[in-house]
Amino acid sequence: MLIKADRARGSARQGSALLMTLVMMVGLAVMGASLLAMGRSQGQERRAWQDRVVAELGARAGVAEAWARLEAGQPGTVGVEGARVPLGGATGWVEVEQGGSTLTVTSTAVSGHAAERARVTFTQESSSLFRWAAFGDEGLIVRSNARTDSFDSRLGAPDAAPPLWNGDVGSNADILVRQNAQVGGRAVSGPGGAVTQLDNTVIVGGIHQAPAPQELPPIEVPGLESEGSLTVTNHGNEWEGGSRAFDDLVIANNASLTIKGPATIVCNTFRLRSNARIEIDAEDGPVRIFVIGDFLLHSNAFLGSDRGRPSDLEVNLVSDNVIDPDQEVDLDEVDFDSNTEVWGTVYAPNAVVEIDSNLELFGSLVARRVILDSNCQIHYDEALAEEGPHSSAEWALSSWLSSPVSWRER
Repeated sequence: MLIKADRARGSARQGSALLMTLVMMVGLAVMGASLLAMGRSQGQERRAWQDRVVAELGARAGVAEAWARLEAGQPGTVGVEGARVPLGGATGWVEVEQGGSTLTVTSTAVSGHAAERARVTFTQESSSLFRWAAFGDEGLIVRSNARTDSFDSRLGAPDAAPPLWNGDVGSNADILVRQNAQVGGRAVSGPGGAVTQLDNTVIVGGIHQAPAPQELPPIEVPGLESEGSLTVTNHGNEWEGGSRAFDDLVIANNASLTIKGPATIVCNTFRLRSNARIEIDAEDGPVRIFVIGDFLLHSNAFLGSDRGRPSDLEVNLVSDNVIDPDQEVDLDEVDFDSNTEVWGTVYAPNAVVEIDSNLELFGSLVARRVILDSNCQIHYDEALAEEGPHSSAEWALSSWLSSPVSWRER
């Protein structure tokens, strides 16, 4: 009986040990399975994180590659949705869309199960001396019934559409807008200046103050040997492009001259008499005129592009008609008479320029001081900000947006 009891107790102990072993084995198995699952989960998370990083870097690489292509004058598109190309360590495609002064680059990159899309917007910021209808360094006056507005020569002639309202006037000093005048744009005074607006005036773009003055660079006159003085007395004269210099250049009453660009003309005195015409043929390039002394446009004269593009003609006036009490100077005449029509840019950093009644300027005027007489009109060409002389345009980053990518696109 003792033996049977001992065997029974031994069997019980063995059963308990076996059960304990089984429990431990099951426990170890469960623990092993849990550790294995945890390791796999961490590996998957690590892999997903790596894919996201690679996809994001790929999207950025796509933006950089598209921009490099655009700067090289090539199409910025890289690959297409259905035919991906390598982007860094990922694959993807880049789309480029440009509208006016806005450029949008959309780069999509895929790595594993991760996808990233970067949508980057650039805006074109123009820097131009001729970004005004009229600008006077030391002051500007808009007299009664004078007006400014704007048009865009890239869209056609000014009379083909209603006027635009970017005919800004500006100064590094003060601006006076007299009764019944209309500024079809902004009035921008200098940092320490002010805009005075009298009764019954309209300033469409409001009154502003510039944070910094605009610099007026000196005029560099080409060194050309003079051919002497010349007077054009009849119709139908044509000059081919090139460089010419004169002591005095006069277009007589009712005479006409066509100048084919590209051309550079330097003269001491420039006189366009009543009913005289100078037409610019700039199909092959613009025309630049440099005047050292007197510049006179008499009534009913015409000076400008024959295709309605102010960027075709650049008039540079070295003339100084401002009396300096500390110096004796030979004052030059700068005169824009009534009913004259000018298509171009006029730059006179040393002169007071007074635009007479009923004169129309299509383009831009920048001078030491500017006076716009009653009933004169200046129509600013918005194309000058990008295409005119002394202009430059640079792209600047406007926004960077990350957006989701649908499963269908991955």
